[in-house]
Amino acid sequence: MLDYRHLAASHHAAALYSYALLLALGLSYAAYISPLNVNDFLMHLFMFETQSVSRTFQHAFIDPPAYPEWRPLQLLTAQIIYKFLAQGHEHLVFKGMLVGSLFLTVGLFVRLLEVRSWIEVLAAAIALLVLLGHHSFAGAVEGIYPYGVEIVLLACELAVLNILLRREPSLASQTLAVAISIFAILLNEKGGLVGVTYIVGSALRLPGGTRRSAAVLFAVYLAILFFRFLWVSPPSSLMGRSAATGYLGIAFDTLAPVLNLLISDPRIGEFTTIPQAVAGRPWAVIYLTSSFFLSALIVVWAWFTWQHAEESRRDELKVAAILPFLLMGSAMFGPFSRKDYVPIMALAGYAVVSFYALKWLFAETLRARRLAAYWLLLALAGSLALSWSIRAAGLFYYLRHQAFNYQFEWAFRVDRLGKTHEFDPAMTEPIIARLRPQALSRPLNHPHAVFPRQIMRLMLGRECPEVCRKSIDGEDD
Repeated sequence: MLDYRHLAASHHAAALYSYALLLALGLSYAAYISPLNVNDFLMHLFMFETQSVSRTFQHAFIDPPAYPEWRPLQLLTAQIIYKFLAQGHEHLVFKGMLVGSLFLTVGLFVRLLEVRSWIEVLAAAIALLVLLGHHSFAGAVEGIYPYGVEIVLLACELAVLNILLRREPSLASQTLAVAISIFAILLNEKGGLVGVTYIVGSALRLPGGTRRSAAVLFAVYLAILFFRFLWVSPPSSLMGRSAATGYLGIAFDTLAPVLNLLISDPRIGEFTTIPQAVAGRPWAVIYLTSSFFLSALIVVWAWFTWQHAEESRRDELKVAAILPFLLMGSAMFGPFSRKDYVPIMALAGYAVVSFYALKWLFAETLRARRLAAYWLLLALAGSLALSWSIRAAGLFYYLRHQAFNYQFEWAFRVDRLGKTHEFDPAMTEPIIARLRPQALSRPLNHPHAVFPRQIMRLMLGRECPEVCRKSIDGEDD
């Protein structure tokens, strides 16, 4: 006998994956046509030309220099890609990796969201917009430093969450989770939160984790930290990396990534969204209200779900319990960087939990018996869907804005860059001469010339308060 419930569920999943595919295709195209960013990318290429892969490996693991940062796999993997894969096709290879990572990230995220009704499909669609539309996501796709490390870390986080939510753990899945977690922390310090996710999820007894594998990973992480602070450089060296001054400054920068994720302010080390929302800037009002109401909804959902303690919702609450650990981890990195993408690892958990909260809101809306309550919940659901749709659409504006900036730098500033650094112009100039025609082969207009003026007024400043300082009329943003 045909199982119609299974057939309906497959239709719901197919609709969600089709929607996600369209978003990923559009975003990948916008990211791929953007030229490689000039400053950081070229500096890394120049560095790779002046030392061998074996020397980079030695600096990473055997005789590391006493720098505040220790990211042994970041430069090593980038140099291997440049030397052995790119071979004159840097845009194709590095941007191709970024596109592949984008599809992987979107696919892993959608795989986490099990949908059984059209209401849940709608909740999942909005949750995907939360992932893509939050300004911390932009840092994962705007440039190559030296390649898309942030989006790779995000994919690692989502992969581990998928493993944790498996119904049956296996030796292969546990080994894969531990391997991904070790790779992530060696790629970038923020990658340590991938292992934190697996350890906490296993301690909470999520279906795909085991406490034995979590204990193994915890021991490996301790060994890495001991090596980092006893062999590479002491903890005191991190103070030189701190962007904050004084106890109040450190406290502010520590709390900033948490608030950045939950209410979209402060950004780049200062409050920008709240003052501009008070001044009536549309993008700031959308940012502030969408984040505030969604974060409040998550708290309300968690409280009501915990009170009722439904068996079917216990795993969802356990995933929500991981989010505070990700926020605390993001706070630890706040004093060392004021970039918008600092809380990007917590964004994965935030977006997943937003799906749980949104589908609960939609279910409560359908069950509302009082007309006033029904319309109130419907208005809240509609405003969240609209505001996060606008925020996700703004990501395309931002990528076009950055693409125009990068192309301008390739056209007018790159020669000076090759002559004012410590590298030999005899080496840098041929690289610039080879890469510049690729960057300028597809002329890109400023987004103000592409998008309607009304859209520009709505989107202006949504991603980059430190860059997009001018409005369409020339006034300070």
